[in-house]
Order: sequence, then C-alpha cells, then structure tokens
Amino acid sequence: MKRAIIAPAEFGGAALDELKHWLAITTTQDDAALTALLSASADMCEAFCGLMPLAATCEEIWPARGERQQLTVRPVHAITAVEGIPAEGPRFIMPADAFELDLGEGQTGSFRILRKGAAGRVAVRFAAGFAPGWGSLPEGLRQGIIRYAGHLYRERDAAPGGSPPAAVTALWRPWREMRIAASASTDWSTKERAGREIRVALELQTRGDDPRADAALITAIERRVSALPAAHTGFQLASVQFLRARAERRDRGLRSFLLEYRFRILENQSE
Repeated sequence: MKRAIIAPAEFGGAALDELKHWLAITTTQDDAALTALLSASADMCEAFCGLMPLAATCEEIWPARGERQQLTVRPVHAITAVEGIPAEGPRFIMPADAFELDLGEGQTGSFRILRKGAAGRVAVRFAAGFAPGWGSLPEGLRQGIIRYAGHLYRERDAAPGGSPPAAVTALWRPWREMRIAASASTDWSTKERAGREIRVALELQTRGDDPRADAALITAIERRVSALPAAHTGFQLASVQFLRARAERRDRGLRSFLLEYRFRILENQSE
C-alpha cells in the first residue's frame, strides 16, 4: 500500500502564528522551516493517536483484489474516486458497479473490487481528518502538535528519530482509541438463570520507535478489565479471565496490540 496526500492540511496561518508565539520568534526568516515542522508534528500525532488530526484529501494505492481492504487513515468522511492502474498505460476511472465502498464504525473506510478489468492495482481517493481546520482542533491535539514542533525546532541539530516527549504524549494519549477487534458468545445458562460466555479481543493500535512506550497503557487496560465490578444493570459478571495477548507489526510502522478475554455473565435474578 502506498499513500499520498493530494491536498494537505494548512499550517501556514494560525498554526504557524501559534508556534512562533510558543517559541518567542518574531521574524519571518524561519517560517518555511517552522511550517514543515508543524506538518511533521501532525504526522507524529497521527502516528501516535491513530487519527489524522486535520482535514486532507488522500490517495492510497492497493492491489486490485476481491476481498475487502481497509484504508489506513481514520477518520474517513467520504471515498470520492476509485481509479484502475493497469500494468501499462494511463489510469482509468472504474465504473460504479466495479467496486463496493463502505464507511464503517469508527469512521473507517473500506472497499472491495468486484470487477478489476485491466487493473492490477487501484488508486482510492478519499477525504479524511478529525477537524476541518486548525481553529476547530481540540485543545489537547493542538497543544501537542505545537509543543512537539517546538521540540523539533529546539533539537534541530540533534540526531533524528526518537519518541515524542512525555509532555506531548500526555496531551495526545486521551485521543487514542481502543476497539473491539472480534467477539463471539456461546450459551452459559444454568437451570435457574440465562447466561452467556463472551470472548472479546480488544485492539490498541499505535506507532512510534519504542514499543516499550505503550507498556504502561497496556498494563492500565489489563488492570481496569480485571477490576470490573460484578453487578451491572440486567446481568451479573460471574468471571473475567485473561486468555492471551499478541503484538503485530503492520504497514506504515503500525503496531497492533491484541488482548483477548473471556467474560461469563448471568442475568439478574428476579426479586
């Protein structure tokens, strides 16, 4: 998969002014470099949180396959075009009945090629981004981008690489999302009460140079699940059992942590 930003977010106006105020810069000679650092900081924000902070038009190139394929960017607002890419010759617009599009839970986008014709690959163009502009970006995301861009500017002579400072990740961390990757249930009823055994796989997606940076968050999730109360509206949680954990490395430096649990529940007894 190859991604390109067709129409990038704008960082040369209010965002640049805010960064210059943060750094106490009053001249214009570094404006181009500071704008580039803001863009790099927004990319790191996307990598850390798993969401593109500002609206942009993107394009991803995928194999022309029949199975459903999910775009790597979130949130996706609209998939606007699908073009076929043959082995030789120019791209061509694929007819509407040659593919299926879907905007799923969590504002993810996916597609499936029904008839590929001469296309060996397809280019999928879409609109994505959490906020339409800098002024509407939530405070934590905005301040994190400013502070990390400032950090990059101050450390511009140091060796490249490394994770964002703790002060930045603390601002971004609340915007990370965990999703249910899979779930299944079977009957676990007794003679007196209806019940279910439910298996749930929780997935946390993250990026960064050091996988150990997520260890504290994974530990906090495990502790929170283990501490779930027994009493709930309509049912009682009889037991919680941790089954397994798995870490996977995916495209574009993405890491996925899967935590699988088994929950056994019983309906509340009638008074």
